[in-house]
Formats: sequence, C-alpha cells, structure tokens
Amino acid sequence: MKTSILVFLLFGFIGFTKSQTNAEMKTHEQLLGNWKTNYYGDSWSKTAYIFTFQDSTCSFLWPYGAFSKYLINGDTIIIDYIISEIKENHQIFKFLIDSISSTDMLLKPASKETNSLFDRREGLESGIVELHRIENQFNLKPERIAFYSTVCYGTCPAMFLEIDSIGNMYFIGANHTEKKGNFSGKLSPEIFDRVVTEINSIELDSLQEFYEAHWTDDQTCGVLIQTNDAIYKSRAYGFDEEPVELRILFHTLMELYKSVELTEDSTIQQKLQYRNFPYDAYPKPKKRE
Repeated sequence: MKTSILVFLLFGFIGFTKSQTNAEMKTHEQLLGNWKTNYYGDSWSKTAYIFTFQDSTCSFLWPYGAFSKYLINGDTIIIDYIISEIKENHQIFKFLIDSISSTDMLLKPASKETNSLFDRREGLESGIVELHRIENQFNLKPERIAFYSTVCYGTCPAMFLEIDSIGNMYFIGANHTEKKGNFSGKLSPEIFDRVVTEINSIELDSLQEFYEAHWTDDQTCGVLIQTNDAIYKSRAYGFDEEPVELRILFHTLMELYKSVELTEDSTIQQKLQYRNFPYDAYPKPKKRE
C-alpha cells in the first residue's frame, strides 16, 4: 500500500505530462466537467452524489473539502484523496469506468478501500455509480460574483470574496482558511471560465433565497450573482435540499483562493460592492419609536 501511494504521489506531481495511451487521453477528455447521480432520499433528507473533473484535480461523492489529484490508468480512475491537509494524510481510491459517453457514465469501485465508501450509502448499495453530465443551460455573463461561508461547530472555513467581470478577486479569510486577512488577485482565464460555466449550469430563476437542512451546527454558504439585468441571491444551511449544481458552485468558490496568486491588500474594503451581503439574511432590528 505504501509503495502504491509513493508511486501515485510521484505521478501526481508531474500531472498528465506522463506518457498516456490514445485511449487514456480520450477517456481524460471525456471525463472533464461535472457529473451527478439521481437524487436519493425521502422527505427528511435528499442526496445526489457528484464527481467533478478538472485537468488534474477532482472531487467525488460530496462537493466539499480540498480537491484531489487524479490520473487515468487504463480504464481506471485513481484518486489521491487528502484526508488531512495539516497532517498530509492521503488515501488512494480507484474507480473502474464501466462505460462512458458524452452524457452518461457508470463507475464501479475497484479496490477494497473504495468499496468501503459505498457502505450504507443510499443509492450506492448496488456498487455502481450511475452519473449524468451536468450541462450548461444558459449563457449568462456575470458582472459581479459575491460568496461567503460561515463557521460551523467544527473547522468549516469562513470567508468572503468578490469577483468582477474580468476575474479580479477580492478575498477576506476569516476562520479556518489558509490565508487570513484581506487579499486581492486575479483568476486565470481557465479558472474564471470554470466558475462562469458552473453558474450557467444552475437554473438561477428557480433558486430559492434560502435552503435549510434538518439539523444544527452546520455551515451556511451564500452566493450573489449580478448580471447586466438581474441580481440572483441564494443561501444554503447544510447540504440537503439545494440543487447540487449550486452546491458544486459553493465548493468551487470556497476552494478558489488556493488556486489564485493573492497578495495582501489593505484597500479591498473600498473595492467591495456587496460587503453587507452576508448579513442581509439576518432580521433587521426594529427602530425605536
């Protein structure tokens, strides 16, 4: 097991510059994008599992936490999952690609460790993950994006950020973030396009202003999207009833600052347009008569 981890980490550092077969390169191209299962659950709680694939990193099953490195070996996806960024603990998961097309994909666990992920997971009892590609539905061009996340009864990262129409980013790290304080930077065109693509996968007109899970001590995330003719706002407490496309966007925005070259910037408070957005959901105090 230790040998396989060392070999994988070596490949992880060089990414996809290693020699690949034509079939592996084709599979890699087919994988790119976001995928989801059907929703499973009842009136108490509903879940859709997800897989998202960028060029060399991915998320799987749940859109939360650090993105993991992955590679294609024949017909198998090998994922280097980061258990703890602080302790640098890793675990390897393997998924066999049973079939894949432009719209659908079937995955099966290809190791004992991967099979354990399926234990007592509703909708995964068969040992097969049936995924459908998340497609763009719109062609909106955001003029401003604001995002915030709160603390929870644990180590949930708390932050606020805004992104303008050309990818300039203003970031405030509050709690449990790798960077704390005020920072600014600029998204690469590839990262900015990914954010815009994920926004356009969401039915913004149908979003509720607030989604609430049936439990306590969880995190709240919120996003504001300004276009040339509308402003869309939505918040979610916990991971439950909100559209999975919205949760994927939350995940991307929450991890975004790790992929952007940021510098400390004491002036960003003057550059923020929606600094009060995280507080808009709270009841306003009544005026004294």
